[in-house]
Amino acid sequence: MRRPEDWELVAESWLGDASQGTVHIIGVGNPIRQDDAVGLEIVSSLRRELGSRPSPGVIIHRPSLMPERLLSKAAAEGGRVMIFDAVQANREPGAVVCASLAETKFGFFATHNIPLRLIPDLAGC
Repeated sequence: MRRPEDWELVAESWLGDASQGTVHIIGVGNPIRQDDAVGLEIVSSLRRELGSRPSPGVIIHRPSLMPERLLSKAAAEGGRVMIFDAVQANREPGAVVCASLAETKFGFFATHNIPLRLIPDLAGC
């Protein structure tokens, strides 16, 4: 797993490198479960401030309670996916964790209890 401060470098490199295809920014969460809605809040805020297509090759998707649909759409269009979600990481509340899905354990998100790590495979990402 990367150091927490690396997330900004990862985001900058992804967003600045159009050669790797479109970057799909997706928030995951459930607004009923308090902190679990952080992914939805992040993408909502980004869309308010930057719009849905802030630059060529970047799409900020609308918040959705069914992220598997967004991931399927992203897979069909190609490119990379950046997911914002609340996770249990044994760190201080509000800490940022940056990891590839391959680096994660099988965590579950509350919308449909599908392991987040499995969705790209199911969606063809």
